[in-house]
Amino acid sequence: MIDIALVWNRAAGRCEIVPIPGDLLADETLLTSVLLSLFTERGSWWGDMPIDASAGAAGPDDILGSDLTRILRNANQVPQTLLDVQAAVKLCLQWLITDGLARDIQAVAKFGPRGVIVISIAVIISPSQPPLLIQLGANADGLQSVQVTDSARNPQISF
Repeated sequence: MIDIALVWNRAAGRCEIVPIPGDLLADETLLTSVLLSLFTERGSWWGDMPIDASAGAAGPDDILGSDLTRILRNANQVPQTLLDVQAAVKLCLQWLITDGLARDIQAVAKFGPRGVIVISIAVIISPSQPPLLIQLGANADGLQSVQVTDSARNPQISF
């Protein structure tokens, strides 16, 4: 699967699409999908509507985004915050499993320095393929750092 790559711009404090001559930078991993799922506020996208009008409401796998930004804005350094972060990550990435793009999602959160919550995510794609490993640093101001290990080709990408 090839997607438009989102690249973390540390100076601007945001992810950006990167133009290259005649094209846009591409991403052959699930990183862009994961970042969009994590940092789009859950239920804020216009496309979050029932796929089947007779169903009456979108199911949890039909809604893009997560509650992560809301949790981070209101975060206190208590164990429940870490549990809430882990649950939000797993819920918003569940669609990767439902759609057959991943076999499992693992998430661990811990408190880091200066109010940053460090979130380690493993997207298990298949037994024969190395997992996509993402470590994020985030706080009430948003995403602070991204570190990715996605394969033997790109063993470590930090931005």
